[in-house]
Amino acid sequence: MAGPSLFNRKHCLEISETCLAFNLRKADRLLTQLYDRALKGTGLRHTQFAVLVAVRGLEPAPLSQVAVQLGLERTTLSRNLELLEKEGLVESAPGEDLRERHLTVAARGHEALLVAFPRWKAIQKQMQARLGSAAMAALVRDLEQIVARS
Repeated sequence: MAGPSLFNRKHCLEISETCLAFNLRKADRLLTQLYDRALKGTGLRHTQFAVLVAVRGLEPAPLSQVAVQLGLERTTLSRNLELLEKEGLVESAPGEDLRERHLTVAARGHEALLVAFPRWKAIQKQMQARLGSAAMAALVRDLEQIVARS
């Protein structure tokens, strides 16, 4: 077993200052908290809002396409959808291929999106003010490139 001196504080500092995954997860946790606070009172967390947006954008949305859009495994998305279906926000039906589910946003989901959208716009505007329009657009482009190259 390696001794404690082989992996020291200098290594930890290097990781915390330079690791893309470390810093991206840290930023993700902070952003999720900010967006969840902005959506408070809508009945949606940002993760649920994102699923509804993805489904609405692809309707009728095959579950597999929504999973790709969100960067989730199908099984993870299925678990997340259970609550949205139970709350009447999303509906699913078998596709032509019975192994595929097609998703639509239910009436309650449309209502939730209409309430959440202005709050989402407001937090987007705040983030744009913090980062600047060009920096925010560049960050989104850079993140899209990481996903596209995966």
